[in-house]
Amino acid sequence: MPANFACKEPPDPEWAKYNLSRLKEAHPGFAWQDLSEEGLFRLKVLLGFSPYATNILLRRKEVLALFSRKPFPRPRGPQALWRLFLEEGEEIDDWRDFSRWLRLIKQEEIIKILNHDLAGEGLPRTTYALTRLADFFLKAALFWLTEKVFSPELRPRFLVFALGKLGGRELNYSSDIDLVYFYQGHLREKETFTALARELTRLLDTILEGERLFRVDLRLRPGGKDGELIYTLKAGLSYYFYHSHPFERLALLKARPVTGDLRLGRAFLRTLRPVIYPRFLDYSFLEHLKDLKDRISREAAKKGAERDLKLGPGGIREIEFFCQAFQVVYGGKEPGLRTRNTLWALQKLARKRIIPAKEASFLKEAYLLLRNTEHRLQTVHFRQTYLLPTEEAALLRLARSLGYPGAEAFLAELEQTRKEVNRLFEQLFAPKHAEGGLREEIRAFLEGKRPAKELSELLGVSAHLLEDARRLARPVGPLGARRGPLLKEILTFALEKLPRLKRREQALARFLSFLEKLGGRISFFHALRYHPEKIDDLLTVFEKSQFLSHLLNEAPAAAEALFRQEALPPLGQRLKGKETEEALSLLRLTRNEELFRLGYLDLKKGLSPETLSAGLSRLAEEILSHTFALVLRETGISGGLSVFGLGSLGARELGYRSDLDLVFVSERGEDLVPHTKAAQLFIHYLTTPLPEGPGYQVDTRLRPEGRKGPLVVSLSGFLTYYREEAALWEKLALVRLAPVAGDRALAARVLREITSLLAAIPFGRKEAAKLWEMRRKMEKERVTPGLINLKVGPGGLSDLDFALFFLELKNLKRLKRLEGNVPKALALLTEGGLITEKEAEKLKESYLFLRRLEQLLVLLLDKTGEEKEYRPEEILLTEEFLGEGVLERLKEAQEENRNFLKKTLGVS
Repeated sequence: MPANFACKEPPDPEWAKYNLSRLKEAHPGFAWQDLSEEGLFRLKVLLGFSPYATNILLRRKEVLALFSRKPFPRPRGPQALWRLFLEEGEEIDDWRDFSRWLRLIKQEEIIKILNHDLAGEGLPRTTYALTRLADFFLKAALFWLTEKVFSPELRPRFLVFALGKLGGRELNYSSDIDLVYFYQGHLREKETFTALARELTRLLDTILEGERLFRVDLRLRPGGKDGELIYTLKAGLSYYFYHSHPFERLALLKARPVTGDLRLGRAFLRTLRPVIYPRFLDYSFLEHLKDLKDRISREAAKKGAERDLKLGPGGIREIEFFCQAFQVVYGGKEPGLRTRNTLWALQKLARKRIIPAKEASFLKEAYLLLRNTEHRLQTVHFRQTYLLPTEEAALLRLARSLGYPGAEAFLAELEQTRKEVNRLFEQLFAPKHAEGGLREEIRAFLEGKRPAKELSELLGVSAHLLEDARRLARPVGPLGARRGPLLKEILTFALEKLPRLKRREQALARFLSFLEKLGGRISFFHALRYHPEKIDDLLTVFEKSQFLSHLLNEAPAAAEALFRQEALPPLGQRLKGKETEEALSLLRLTRNEELFRLGYLDLKKGLSPETLSAGLSRLAEEILSHTFALVLRETGISGGLSVFGLGSLGARELGYRSDLDLVFVSERGEDLVPHTKAAQLFIHYLTTPLPEGPGYQVDTRLRPEGRKGPLVVSLSGFLTYYREEAALWEKLALVRLAPVAGDRALAARVLREITSLLAAIPFGRKEAAKLWEMRRKMEKERVTPGLINLKVGPGGLSDLDFALFFLELKNLKRLKRLEGNVPKALALLTEGGLITEKEAEKLKESYLFLRRLEQLLVLLLDKTGEEKEYRPEEILLTEEFLGEGVLERLKEAQEENRNFLKKTLGVS
């Protein structure tokens, strides 16, 4: 292989001689005597190679004059190109004249780039020069269009992203440029921005006087060829997060903002980083990569593909996909792999020891050979072609242009290189031999030496699940080679433990799904290998807990909580100095990991209702506090906005599936607009699904006027509503009002004013009768006959809430404060002499039993929907944790609560 692919002689001496005579005829006044020996040689090389270049020199004497300069001029850099635009291009007013000016610039710069390329400049410098030129055209075209045709105001809100080779700064001479257009603004502006996008495309892609700047390919935009020409940034984020296809994720590896507000473009890509480089790869995406690889293999196997340097076997696409596959797999954990450039990617993959250095070195040399050959093919006539010529003369010219003495040596090396590239590509995701296993029989099965049916009868699980386990443990590709032995040991231990489980089929299916979700998290597999008791714990989780199984399905990284018993350290220090995106990821990871830890401890050891509620409430409050701090940082709001919790959040009685009932109060009415935006951003940060798992469910329906009311209400409006308009149940709900984030001074004032307001409202027989009527209506509308609703059913938790909160409101002047937490409310009422200690003790016992039962059922069954209703046989599942007689104890607690409610409200 030539050291630098320099052309050592004119590829076709006869062409060179003939075209030189044509040049002399076309430019009789040219100072041929000024050409140096080197300049004349380089001119002959160009004339003996590229008819396209020859035609430019025949038409343009000023370009021919470049060969008289010593040394031959280099291509202009970005600053020089932009100065040229400001001096000449910006002054042009006519579209056709400006288009022609751009094309003249292209011709001159291409001659410079091609001349240096043929002299052995090297592929990286050549592709960078071509990329700089394309970037300049995009920037200049957008600037000119917004100045002359549209409005300059559009420019900073219009974004052009380059993908493919332009995005990776690896552009060919005759590449398409893959572009995606976005804008920041309202949908009503879409027509204007669409017109701008069309004109930009037309300016670049229109053939004028036989020349176009670049072919523009817009098929990689969201939705492909059937998608809109341009999208808002918000719509783009939504598409890539929720609707993009696997191949689009690969395309985003090379995404680069090239013109418009580049800072905004970089921020957009940072937001998409979890899509491009997820922190924890799920195994299903590896399957997508395998499908894409198989598709490439099938395409390369088509008849005649051996001539295709790009799509054929051992071609450019195979090397690019080889790199991208490893980048996607490891890029989430290894930021150093996040490069758009193929040669850099190979270097970084070798440095991280993800692929052998020898393999990386070979692929680098192969890539240089293939890409340089591709360039020579395209620069003959400047056509987009990847096919090797069949004519002997054309092959000889091609070989000589690359520095080979003849076609035979070139073709032999090209064939050998492509064979090895194809071999490495076909090995990607292909099974390799691996050792591992703990027990002989299971190991034999996992290695394919024993049929699944025999092991199925032995373990008591279906054969198809065992086949899934064996497939999972297969060492597929380089990633599989690393994790295959680990998975065999993990699965061996897991399969050995299966016979002790009652619901072993369910446990194994969920366990396998979890391992798939973990994908390439080798460190976690190592942890399980060295702590096999945690495998046992996971099987228990998957056998017994629907809630924890769902959580690990959505946030597999939360399982790291298995390796610690204590709560995570305070978040403040860990969040210090982090950008918003990274901080939100850490908050979400913390939320799900701590949620799993509490559920796991509850399942394994049993947590008291008070311990569980306190832990979940502390977690929520910390997440709320730090999330609100991020919102303040993003919006620049300094104060005057308080966030309150109602319901179980305000009472610090959160459960596994509790919503966060939030109310926003602004100190001043004139701040409602910015405070509403802050509240919306706050909710968005809390609820938006992230790669680290689900967020909280937020409910704002308890605000004044419910869904119809504004999201943020002023202090005066808040007080007026509860003084003049609020329904009785809304006043009752205020017992659980508690600040959770925001302005503390404002929060204290709100609580003082509300307490004073509620103390002035009479709560007598009339209100008691209304509450009883309301309570009965809840039962009628929300309870299914024959099913048990622990919250709103007769004698449920709502009975206790209604009774205690009514007592507090009725006696607020005497009690001086309100308490929404049931055990604390019982203590307050006992201190106030409103209920006896014995009665309080019995009610607390009923409450704690119902709460424990309620959360156990969520942990075990995790039923969907707002109303959680259970059959008696489902209630009996909790006897494993609560002992026998659960239904009898439930009936007793319900009777206790119902009698207390009737007594409190004066109902006979």
